[in-house]
Amino acid sequence: MAAAARNSVLKGVKLENALSVNSSIGDVGTIRTQLQHRKDQLSKEIGVEQEITKGTKKLSKMKVLNKKTRDQASLEHDFSVSKIQLLRSELAKINSSLQAYQPESARSTQIPLIPLSLKTTNRISFISPLSDVVEKHYYVDPILVQDAICDFQELRYSISSVPKDDSGIKTLFEYLGHLSLLSKRFINSKIQHGISFIWHDAINGTPATQQSYVFEKACVIFNIAALYTQIGAQQDRSTKENIQTAISYLEKALGIIEYMKHNFSHSPTLDMTPQVLSFFSDLMRAQAVELQWDLLVLEGLKETDIQSLVEYSQRTKTIAECFRPLRELVEEPPFKEYIPPAWAAIVKIKDAHYKAIAHYYAAVIHEKMYEICSKGLNDRDIEAHRASITTELHFLYTADSTNIDELFSPDDKHQMGLAKSHLNCATVLHDYALNFKSLSKELESITILKKLLEDASTRTQRMKDKVSNTESIAMISPTIQPAIIDLNPVIPSFTKVKDTFEAIGPLQKFCAEYSWSPPKKLTLSKRTTGGYGFSVRGSKPVRISSVRDDDDDRGLAVDDWIIKVNDKDVRWLMHADVVSLVQSSPNDILEIEVITPTASATPTAKGVGKTPTSKEPPTSI
Repeated sequence: MAAAARNSVLKGVKLENALSVNSSIGDVGTIRTQLQHRKDQLSKEIGVEQEITKGTKKLSKMKVLNKKTRDQASLEHDFSVSKIQLLRSELAKINSSLQAYQPESARSTQIPLIPLSLKTTNRISFISPLSDVVEKHYYVDPILVQDAICDFQELRYSISSVPKDDSGIKTLFEYLGHLSLLSKRFINSKIQHGISFIWHDAINGTPATQQSYVFEKACVIFNIAALYTQIGAQQDRSTKENIQTAISYLEKALGIIEYMKHNFSHSPTLDMTPQVLSFFSDLMRAQAVELQWDLLVLEGLKETDIQSLVEYSQRTKTIAECFRPLRELVEEPPFKEYIPPAWAAIVKIKDAHYKAIAHYYAAVIHEKMYEICSKGLNDRDIEAHRASITTELHFLYTADSTNIDELFSPDDKHQMGLAKSHLNCATVLHDYALNFKSLSKELESITILKKLLEDASTRTQRMKDKVSNTESIAMISPTIQPAIIDLNPVIPSFTKVKDTFEAIGPLQKFCAEYSWSPPKKLTLSKRTTGGYGFSVRGSKPVRISSVRDDDDDRGLAVDDWIIKVNDKDVRWLMHADVVSLVQSSPNDILEIEVITPTASATPTAKGVGKTPTSKEPPTSI
């Protein structure tokens, strides 16, 4: 029985895979495209196995079944659980393939950034459910909007296969614009559209299914943020312009993640929960700050200038402080089992590495002070140096550090003691970083990372050897004050698109918030006294404002909306145009079609569902 259930579900996923050929494939032929395609397959397989585990777990507990069947179901359940673990292990390897997002020319010269992974989705057919709503809610022939539905469906297909560049971003924003309009037309608590949106967690592949438009919107916005990070990671950071470009993409991603944190809640998948979004936000912020340091390095460091050395020490301490909370989180649940191993290793390495560099530059500062003190300058000259450098030290160290005045003691042994204490801290931290690197199998292929860490460690050791025989006083290294670095998260600006469902009528009135009676077709003869016995006001569409008392039995009612005049659709016509059509009816016979609003729900969308009072006087017809 359990095997039959497995075969049934596998048949379904094979059909789904057949329907979604090239799903999640954009720029065909690239390594990241192949990885994304494999990730899509893994996510679907994880979804299949999770359905099987649910079914077999229920079967194993059904007492109406014999023991043999229950045992078989239990065995099948355990098998599926093991398979899910294997699938997620492969998924973690894909998410750890950081070099796939780098340009090939930069793989031997720069450490890859950590980009967010894209969420994968299953294809959906909108044709039948939307056609039903058009026909049953709006009483419009679905043929009139068939092209619009098909175009929207094709656009929805394309969001799972967007190019990994700005054109892909444009497509995602375009889909959001059409999705927003679609929700106003078709999504309401009273409308049963039957459309289920299926999205998989970006990290562990867990599927989630909801009929909520908000869920669909959140998943697409998440992918915009992820795509921004991937484009940023693709930059060859060997030029100032490219580094600035990478920073700008990370700032855009940061702005979108912050937007999601404040506008979406109760996510069915872990990747969009507030705590995980905060992790992603902090990760992008840390990497953007790190890239600002790369800009300084590219421009050339001035290690002879005390003011510059203070800046370098503080900036690298800032980077470490950005990675520190991330390092703490990846060691605690739920992040410990959730975050890809390569990501966890990178944040641990960078936390230790940049702390070590901060201590190194602080040591260089005190070594230079030692040189000043040991030159045998008179008290006046030393005091002049003391005044200028003490100002810088007020910026370098935190307020709770050792008395700032003591940090520039004229005793050269005092200064060398501070230099050695910083070097000792740096050495320990270099060892931590190298150890984290050696323990990570996922980072073995990133040879530039090992070289960078070893070079930094060698530089520190070289300085330690240089000062090892110099007399000094044992000191405790003061706490380095991080620099304040500003980033500019970019708040997303959503794309306005053309309403492709205009055939239904003006969105302000023909929306999901309203419902109507079925259309009534009326044939009216012109009265002997002139006119057809009613008056109208407003436009797009015009409304019945009054009906003569003796004509109530003809089926007209105040507030009816006129949607057709003599077989011509008038939903979009202005007041004067409709009056002209009525007055030009042939043979004094008027054929009109009206609908009666049956509910005026409180509109949830700005400008939707509100029927403004017309300032034009009614026209008697």
